[in-house]
Amino acid sequence: MAPTDLTDRASKSKSQYRFTITSAVVKKGRPTVLKYSWTYDPKRSYEDDRFAVAVYNLATKEQTFLDYHVYTHDHGKGNTGTWTVDISSLKDKLGKYLLLFVLIDFDDYVVVAAKGKPFHVRKGDF
Repeated sequence: MAPTDLTDRASKSKSQYRFTITSAVVKKGRPTVLKYSWTYDPKRSYEDDRFAVAVYNLATKEQTFLDYHVYTHDHGKGNTGTWTVDISSLKDKLGKYLLLFVLIDFDDYVVVAAKGKPFHVRKGDF
């Protein structure tokens, strides 16, 4: 896959913002959720400890925000965290996705702080 402007920006920004997505797994159920984990540098300023969660469809190049306010200190200890987000909105948008952490201290949500490895959303997940 040739890097797009968005995915290229995400890979370059990972070290700058001190976030690393360590896992992203689709969990079937009601609702179907994406369980994800991360590590971060807890010595960063308070502004860097919150982010929005988005997914990026690799085929359609569509970005969908799933959670606008995740706080690292609310969902983990030390420098790791785990949380889930409902992905029911992707039921009719099956495909291969990237998980993105987007900084929320900017009005336009364009600063991608980290990206995960690709994962699939399949019909059988719902």
